Amino acid sequence: MIRPDATEGDIQLLWNGWGKCLEDAGVPMNKDAAGNYGKPDGDLYGQYRPAADKCAVKQPESWMDRERRSDPAFADRLRDAVGCLKEKGYQARVDPEGPRIAYSSTEEFARADADQAACEREAFSEAIASYGNG
Repeated sequence: MIRPDATEGDIQLLWNGWGKCLEDAGVPMNKDAAGNYGKPDGDLYGQYRPAADKCAVKQPESWMDRERRSDPAFADRLRDAVGCLKEKGYQARVDPEGPRIAYSSTEEFARADADQAACEREAFSEAIASYGNG
């Protein structure tokens, strides 16, 4: 899981673990000059499905995706984050598809990045504390 306090280096290490697993299972992989894995060069849901299934436990998942999947109060916490964003002047709402935070325009979405992260941290503070050091 990609923890709330993960650095870019931490995150890359997690993706590298998944990429190495896929490569070892026969999936053609892209790497950058530093040897970091990028996106698979094959269809993980077709020809390489067995490799994808084998390596699924190593595929990084963000803390927010884990909350979405496991927290029955996720939508309520997301509404709290939207309330925070509205206090900051955004026209945010909870889109039931996902659910996820949605905005009135792509420009507003682009501007909200740091504020959204702060509001999510506030709304999910109990969950983040359970991950330790977050």
